[in-house]
Amino acid sequence: MKSISLPIIENPPIISYQHHAYYLGILFTNSDYHHQFYSSYINLYYNRNESNQFNFVLEKWYAEESYFIFNKIGYSHSLDLIPKNELVDIIIKMLNLGYYVLGDYDEYYIPGRRAHNTLHFKHDFMIHGYCKEREEFDLIGYTGYTNRDAYGKSKVSFSNFMTALYLDSLSWIDFVKIDRNYNFKFDIEQTKNHICDYLYSKNTYHQYGNDYCSFGISAVADFANDMASNYDLLDLRYLRILFEHKVCMHLRINYLCENSYINNKSIYEKYAEVVEKHQMIFALSIKSIIKPNADSLTKIRDYIISTIDIEKHILEDVLMELG
Repeated sequence: MKSISLPIIENPPIISYQHHAYYLGILFTNSDYHHQFYSSYINLYYNRNESNQFNFVLEKWYAEESYFIFNKIGYSHSLDLIPKNELVDIIIKMLNLGYYVLGDYDEYYIPGRRAHNTLHFKHDFMIHGYCKEREEFDLIGYTGYTNRDAYGKSKVSFSNFMTALYLDSLSWIDFVKIDRNYNFKFDIEQTKNHICDYLYSKNTYHQYGNDYCSFGISAVADFANDMASNYDLLDLRYLRILFEHKVCMHLRINYLCENSYINNKSIYEKYAEVVEKHQMIFALSIKSIIKPNADSLTKIRDYIISTIDIEKHILEDVLMELG
């Protein structure tokens, strides 16, 4: 086979971090996955001790989920265990078997990335196809290293990819595909519990200590208040997470209405205001990064805080409807 391009969704509901976008891009190629999606991605955490300080709470990392089939291979630059041309052949064989390819590389060597020939930047990658005639892999990901650029498809030559790949003494390449026998389903009890956890700021899976980590609506408030005095927290990933959280919740409420879990359709219409406000907040954050000033941080904080009570009342109505 001279070329293949595995299906991939370029714009899944969450693209704030590549690690969400990659796996959701695979999962949403299955038309049934949305049932399971609406039972998760509900709670948030703000962890001052993590590099990704503001993010969704997930029960398991993707590699631990039973709906994926995983394989992996280790390679060593110092020992040169696998010649570069053989590793390319392995990747091609796994793509032919329907596996997406994930790992880390140095974007200094990847044309079309902001770090190319400028900054040694270790970043995660996903390959979803190849063309043997042109000796190219098909990539998807952010073109920049600060989440300020576009997320989408691009190409990389086999030679550039292999130069970028050999950056650690010991690394791994993961191969992943959906288990087609897995039955995706919606879990109403889990959904109610997670909305309750978000609404009342509970630690859903007890993965972090409460002394340095907050959850749910408290996480949103704590993040917003800290950001007003810490410009480093004005990170588009965090503001996009907030916006995507509202978009996903709005879609979830629509799903609950369409499947007769909720009879009061005005709840969906009311939540649209929360989405619109966070869309405005995200747009303001982009402008603030381009032209930073203290007033803009305060304004973003105040806008975020002002949406909390609105969202709180709507989600209380959701829980009342769900019983």
